[in-house]
Amino acid sequence: MILAPLHDDLCLVYGPTDDLSEEVAEALALIELDLDGPAA
Repeated sequence: MILAPLHDDLCLVYGPTDDLSEEVAEALALIELDLDGPAA
């Protein structure tokens, strides 16, 4: 995933509980769900 390195960098700089780090993690989760297709 192209945004995963961004999330890794944000976690290193700001920590995993930073608002921006959490927003990127949520966006990645949504993108991954969308790529997996509709739920069965």
